[in-house]
Amino acid sequence: MTQATQRFMLPAGLSFPASVQEITEQFDRRLRQGKLSNYRPIPTGFPDLDTVLGGGLHAEDLILVGGGQGTGKTTWILQAARNIARDGVLAIVVCFEHSELYLFQRLLALESYDPAGGKEAGITRDVLRDRILEMAEAGQGHTRLDEVLQSIPGAGSVLGRMGAYWEHLRLVRGSSRRTSVEVIETYLKKARAEGCEQVVVLVDYLQKVHYQPPVGAPWPDPLQRIGIVMEGLKDVALDHGVPVVAVAAADDEGLRHGHISLADLWGPSLVQYECDVGIILNPGKRVDDRRGIKNVHFSVEKNRSGPDGVAITYPLHGRYFHFDAQGTDRTANGRRLDRQGQSVQSGVG
Repeated sequence: MTQATQRFMLPAGLSFPASVQEITEQFDRRLRQGKLSNYRPIPTGFPDLDTVLGGGLHAEDLILVGGGQGTGKTTWILQAARNIARDGVLAIVVCFEHSELYLFQRLLALESYDPAGGKEAGITRDVLRDRILEMAEAGQGHTRLDEVLQSIPGAGSVLGRMGAYWEHLRLVRGSSRRTSVEVIETYLKKARAEGCEQVVVLVDYLQKVHYQPPVGAPWPDPLQRIGIVMEGLKDVALDHGVPVVAVAAADDEGLRHGHISLADLWGPSLVQYECDVGIILNPGKRVDDRRGIKNVHFSVEKNRSGPDGVAITYPLHGRYFHFDAQGTDRTANGRRLDRQGQSVQSGVG
């Protein structure tokens, strides 16, 4: 067989190297067809953070969101996904910690809080549960969600607000025994087959994603498994041209000394190097114990699309699973910044 007739085969999903000419033609073809989704950042709905990230989340990026327990990682993931969906971009949340119905109840609480109006409608999960049971008992075991919400002062419009994005926000419970990177990729492929051009995948959390080694291969140790999953999620981002956001838990040592950094995330050193953006959440001072409000410091420790070493403080209303999207204090490498990103002189002149 001559070289001209010889067939060269590659594993499925791989391609031969392309010449710069071919890449130029492909790039030009995409621009002529108006396929610009890969070049438009997707805002998270947190303006100061989006500014630091170069406009928001970028296609092909793997974004890690780390921190200790109770710092609001899941709250931020769900709120950012809701903001993204509200802008018409499909957001897929794969949550290994909570069911879809539980996340839906958190969305109800989130939508019940109106920071602009300064009013709280009062849909905490406790209030919702008590009202459901009360009305079900009165109705001999039957009630309806819209009736429950209408009966709570100020909550009647919550479903209407959710209607602005509910077709673009998809929730699924992840299984540590079955939900692998390949399963997550299948969710994405299905969305693309349905015609969704822009998609963001959010995973809560990285260390619980299932991994099954090939037949005959040894089982990796926990750190190796985390590294394999991390590489897999990055491949999904690259292969499909989407941002992938993954929550990452801190290791035991990081939890012991309290203040978490990127180096404290549970896994091999690959975790720090493979991600394109690393955002770490650490608790700040409580603002109002009675209302359950506390500050959370968001530190952008790694950022391939903008500056790193930037920290923004966001108030967290824990009962309503809601971050105030307007940050308060902003610092860069220890220097305070104003909203335009300029240094603010400290001390008395």
